[in-house]
This record gives sequence, C-alpha cells and structure tokens, in this order.
Amino acid sequence: MKSLILRSKKAVFAHTHGIFGARRGEGFEFVELAGYDYASDARRIDWMALAKSGELYMKIYEEELAQRIAVVPLISSSLHFGYKRLKSQMLIEALTLIAHSALLCGEELTLFWQERPYRPQSHFEADTILQKIAEHPLIGQKLQFEESSLFAKLPNRSLLILVGDFLEPIDIKALAARHDVVAIAMACRPISFSTQAQLKDVENLKSKSATLTPSTLANHARKLHEIQQINLLELEKRGVDTVRIFEDESMFDALFHFFGSR
Repeated sequence: MKSLILRSKKAVFAHTHGIFGARRGEGFEFVELAGYDYASDARRIDWMALAKSGELYMKIYEEELAQRIAVVPLISSSLHFGYKRLKSQMLIEALTLIAHSALLCGEELTLFWQERPYRPQSHFEADTILQKIAEHPLIGQKLQFEESSLFAKLPNRSLLILVGDFLEPIDIKALAARHDVVAIAMACRPISFSTQAQLKDVENLKSKSATLTPSTLANHARKLHEIQQINLLELEKRGVDTVRIFEDESMFDALFHFFGSR
C-alpha cells in the first residue's frame, strides 16, 4: 500500500491542482491578490501587479476561498474482492488522490477514520492517516456508518465525499440537506474462467467448495451491480452526485473528469 500511496501522490503533484484542477480557472468572482506560491498555475499571475510592484501575485477567487472538503471511507469486508485488483486498493488510491489534491489546493481538509475527524495540515500528516486506513484488516469487518455522529462533527457546510463500494444502504438524509455530498463507488468487471475454488464469506468467515464458471461469475457480477445501483439511486434521490469507477479504469482520470464536470 505504501507504493500505491506514493504513486498516487506523484500523479497529484504532476498536475497543478491534482484531481480538482478542472474546476479551477476563470469564471469565479475575483476577491483579492495573494502572494504567488509557485505550486499554482502560472496563468493566475497578475502581470499588472508584477509590473507595478516587482513582486509575484496571483488572483484569488471566491469559490477557492470557501471550499471545505470532508472525506469518509466506507470500510467493510466486501472491499476485499477484485479480479484485477482489490477494491480496497482502489479505495486507498481514491483517498490519496482526494486528500493530497485538497492539500495542494490549500483546501480545509477533514479525513474521517473510525468516526474520528483528522485535519491534516501537511502531506506527511495525510500520509500517516492514509497508512492507518490501508493497514486496517477487512476480513470480518461490517460497515459502520452513523449519520448522526458524522452530522454532529461537520457543523459547517462542506463538500462531503463518501468512498466505498456501496453494497449496503446508508442513510444520509440530514447530511444531504446540509452538505454538498458525492459518492465514489468502487466496482469490478468479471473475468471469464472456470475453476474449482474454496470460497469464504469475508464477513461471517464461513467457507464452502464451489465450481466457478463464466456463467456463475457473470451472475455474481450482475447481482453486485444491481445492489450497488439500487443504493446509488437512493443516494441520487437525496441530491447526491455519484460516480462508479471500475478496477480497469484510471482512478486519476475518472476523478479528474468527475470533479471537473460538477
């Protein structure tokens, strides 16, 4: 997981604002000038101010000042599954891209882990939290999501990002009324093969022998898709923006286009 976090960080720093780059630019209400931080896009430099003062300044817009980002990973044993890679690896990659992009943009970031809000002030602090999440055992883990607890810990309006596979329903009626909520769902595409296998339920740990065939794999994938679709549609009824990302897709590109289109 350490190498995955490192690769994801490199992808963020290779772009001016990481996955949030597409929402930056002209069209926001101008507020003030600020000292240029050399990590921002050079196109934001106010050349007139440079000519007058000899100092580098960049333009700050109203939307850039008001953004608060809260990220909640939905951890459950169902993430310990995948054909090309585990959904748990996809989740850590998504969390890393979101957290470091937020810090790169100077946003107010809150990472929730085990119902506790962490507010990293540096990329190093974010890495420490992400590593804790990555090392958490998944086998036998049931989804724990308490809307009332999360609602109380987020008093100010935020961009609330939920990341998981959404194979279990969650209630966010109150959260959706107060916050701008998005749901990022990890998904798998089945691979066609036949084999004898020992299957274990990752939640109750019961096991059984089974013959996996292309048809049984396709049926399993279809059922998972239907469950996920039902839960995502319920969230959309509450005004939540949703996106499904598959294991064979580029996580950075998917998140970049998703947030850029909002």
